[in-house]
Formats: sequence, C-alpha cells, structure tokens
Amino acid sequence: HPNTGYGYIEPGQPFEIGYQVASFKEKPSYAVAKEYIKQGFYWNAGIFLFDTAWFAEEVKTHASDIYEAFASTKNLVDAFGKIERKISIDYGIMEKTASVAVVPLRIGWNDLGTFDAFYDYLDKDEHGNVLSGDVLTYASKNNLIEQEQQKLVALIGMEDTLIIDNRDALLVCKRDYSQHVKEIVTMLEDRNDLRSEYHVQDYRPWGHCKVLEEQPSSFKVKRILVAPGKKLSYQMHHHRSEHWVVVKGTAKVTIDDAIYMVPEGESIYIKKTQKHRLENPGHEDVEIVEVQLGNYLEEDDIIRFDDDFGRQ
Repeated sequence: HPNTGYGYIEPGQPFEIGYQVASFKEKPSYAVAKEYIKQGFYWNAGIFLFDTAWFAEEVKTHASDIYEAFASTKNLVDAFGKIERKISIDYGIMEKTASVAVVPLRIGWNDLGTFDAFYDYLDKDEHGNVLSGDVLTYASKNNLIEQEQQKLVALIGMEDTLIIDNRDALLVCKRDYSQHVKEIVTMLEDRNDLRSEYHVQDYRPWGHCKVLEEQPSSFKVKRILVAPGKKLSYQMHHHRSEHWVVVKGTAKVTIDDAIYMVPEGESIYIKKTQKHRLENPGHEDVEIVEVQLGNYLEEDDIIRFDDDFGRQ
C-alpha cells in the first residue's frame, strides 16, 4: 500500500530471481507513493545481503574516507571517531553501485518505525483507541495513548491523536505527523540536550538504570540493576557524591583500594573524587537505589580508570 515512511526501489532488468535495481527513491509524498505502487515499485525495507569482500571494495570505491577510517585501526571506537560525516549505506553505497539487485518478499511487513505504525499493529478497543496506562476517554476515537506515569490521562473529543507520556518527555501530535518526531530529536541535538541520547530507562552492557527523580544542580535518584557477574567501570566524579542503598542482593563495592560487601538493606557513601566500582559477584540480580548529590549531575562527569566494555 502507499506508505510515506519507506523509500522505494524501482525494479529494472528481470533476473531468474528478482530484478536489477533501476533506481532508489526517497520517502515520497502520499500522492507520489500511490504512483510508485501503480508502477510496480517496491518498499525499500533496508535489508541488505552481500559478500563481505565485495562490500569492502564498494566502500573503498564510493566512500574512501570511511574505508580508510576502519582500515587504519582495529579499534572500532577509534575508527568511528575518525569519520567526520553521517551517511547511510543507502546513500553511501547502494545508490552508487551498479551491482545491486532487489528480491521481492511478499509477506506482511511493518518495521514499527513510527508511533503510527505501532497503532496499526496493536489491538484496539471498540472506538479504535490503543490505550496503555491509566487512561479514560470520552467521545474520542482512533487514538494511541501510552501513559507510563502514575497519573490519569483523560481524553475528551480527540481523534487520530498520539499522546506518549513518560517521565522525561510528553509528545502530543496528529497520527499522520508521527514521521516528524525525528525533527524534534534534531532540535534537541542542535541545543545539545542530553535527552536526545539518554532515556530515563537506560540499558547498559552490565544491566540497566532508571532515573526516578531529579532536580538539576541538586540531586538525582536512580534505580540501578546489575546483572550476575557484571560490574560497572572503576570511575570517579568531580562534581557529585553518591549514596548507594542495596535493595536486592549483595553488592561488591570498591572505594579507592578498599572492598566492601554490602548486603540488602544496607548502604554505602562515596565522596567526590573517590574512585569507586559497583559489582555483582553473585548469581542473581543486584539492585541499588543511587542518590547523586552535587551541582553538576550529567553523564559526562565520569572519569573511567578501568572498564570491561572498552569505554573511555
């Protein structure tokens, strides 16, 4: 069906299986998408299969700066750091190479790339609403409401609307504008807003953490879960102290050169500039509540001295 959320592929010369690609098309308007469907174009699902040696040669030919960045080092962090431009595989390689074919796949497809796409997929009530959380509606239909907070959301006389409410952001928009959420993300990036990078629920290699409450330049409260056998980096902060309360399991805590085993129900305090590490030596999850205190509480106030996951 005509969909403005996908790019399109124009099929060319037929092969025994599939077609040579005649051209790639950008995400179109709805009217243009209707014409593409009539002409037999396909959605570009962004799924690519290729021989690695061929791909390396194509990158070398069409994106030599990216090729050199990775050829010059075996460290992926260093390689990405040398790349000065953002470019997708579509723009960088696929739209330039002559050696690309498309194989139609006739299945139901939804890449769940927008909130409106989620609306199409999820179960609806008798009024066409998709509701999650504490939500009441009156004379409202065809809405998607995702409510993560412990408060009531009430809709009166609303149609074809998205309301996504979590702790750090509230989104309200018409469903057919859901493709434009990325414009808000760009605005956040332009003003260096860390919410474009960090969510209140943040998944890490060692587990996950969630911001429960915060007051800028004062305090931040997090719930931290550390998976069995995992540990955070050995680190230090210049601008904040931390108070850890263990609410599940037994945490192994290193402060400077001293090691403490902190069981469930007990706590430990880390001063500014003290080197420290949180570790789970057991076989079950460890959970702590962390209270950060200081005049600067952002994620870039971390000096890492040792890390299992290569972060600097």
